[in-house]
Amino acid sequence: MDLIYQRSEVNVIDASGHDSNSGLPGVLTGSRSPNQPFVSIAHYDMLCAIGRPQYWIDNSPWSTRGWTYQEGFLSWRRLIFTSQQGYLECQGMHCIEALNSPPPARLSQLRTISKLKRRRAMSLKRIFVYSKRTLSHDADIINDMLGLIRFTERLPYPLRHLRGLPFMEIP
Repeated sequence: MDLIYQRSEVNVIDASGHDSNSGLPGVLTGSRSPNQPFVSIAHYDMLCAIGRPQYWIDNSPWSTRGWTYQEGFLSWRRLIFTSQQGYLECQGMHCIEALNSPPPARLSQLRTISKLKRRRAMSLKRIFVYSKRTLSHDADIINDMLGLIRFTERLPYPLRHLRGLPFMEIP
């Protein structure tokens, strides 16, 4: 699965439902409540902030499942649906549905810096975060960890593993 997530154009993530049968919020009428509080002052509508999408993503069932870890970490682009709003995230930027603002002008530079920074950050911390996930089958941990190990070995400065312990070769 690691190669599928890395090579896909975009991965669609449902960070709102309680299980895999919930469906994407906003697709069916009544499946999302986009009510954003506002107040009108002198012919201007002032909207209240919905809140950071990361809160809803981190507290969703999606973020607790073992098989979704690679999907979130290895995907180049993630189109995430929460019960409040849609959210597009990639290596160098993010856009939220509630704000209509253009992406930064130097997106390619941001993407390159972010990409290198993100890929070099693969460490024991990632394994610790993964270990908190809920697994349907205990054997899933082997395939998931092998996918992450294969990913780190393909980096420009590979992170090698010896019996599951990561190390870097210094040139």
